Amino acid sequence: MIDKDINNQIINKFYLIKTLRLSGIEQMCIDAYLFNKIIKNNDKNIIFRFFEWDDNWVSIGKNQKIIPAEWMNLQKQKTIKLVKRPSGGGSVIHNNGITFSIIWNNPNLERKSSYKKINEWLIKSFSELNIKLFTGEEKYISIPTDCFSMRSKADLIDAKGLKRVGSAQLWRNGSLLNQTEILLDPSADLWEKVFQTDCPKLKTLEFNKEYIKTVLLSNFKRFFNIKGYKTLDLNSDELSNAYKEYNELFRIT
Repeated sequence: MIDKDINNQIINKFYLIKTLRLSGIEQMCIDAYLFNKIIKNNDKNIIFRFFEWDDNWVSIGKNQKIIPAEWMNLQKQKTIKLVKRPSGGGSVIHNNGITFSIIWNNPNLERKSSYKKINEWLIKSFSELNIKLFTGEEKYISIPTDCFSMRSKADLIDAKGLKRVGSAQLWRNGSLLNQTEILLDPSADLWEKVFQTDCPKLKTLEFNKEYIKTVLLSNFKRFFNIKGYKTLDLNSDELSNAYKEYNELFRIT
């Protein structure tokens, strides 16, 4: 089956959710809540949101069965906090980076090509930030403990082969939840404590985080042919309902 040209799709509505700084559990609950809400609608709607973590969190892919005992100890010591993701892939440290989610109802994409399309948008965006990125080439054989040790076709690497961007997805009823982490300036000390390996020495971007987000969003709208959008706040009832319904799925104690 050949994908329909995504750039020619009619997007009924594009919703930009205002950035929230919350716990990792709350953030995952929001994504699950919004994803399950959007798949009940047949329209080709997109929800896009950047979000901030309220502490040093490590998110763990939904298919990872074993959590290292040392991580549980680090959580007890309050060095990190652990949360399960609804998406797959390996574990990710969320510290000084950019995190976003794309929730897309019926995108008319095959699963493999969805990563390709998202990466093409990101490559274009980072070229405007004076960073050249390339698609990874490693074959995905097993789930890595450290997401950023793997450089698959779902990932973007720099000219030195260091991974800058990692994405993970969940598909249900033909709809997509994509969760992405962009490394900016991760703590080397924290990285070494969690993964027992050296932190990647990435090139420092010459732009601040908010400008980078502006470039990403602007290019997203152009790349996917989005003519307009609506900015939404999640109200306290929605946040409360999301947490009550989903928190047990993502909590790690």
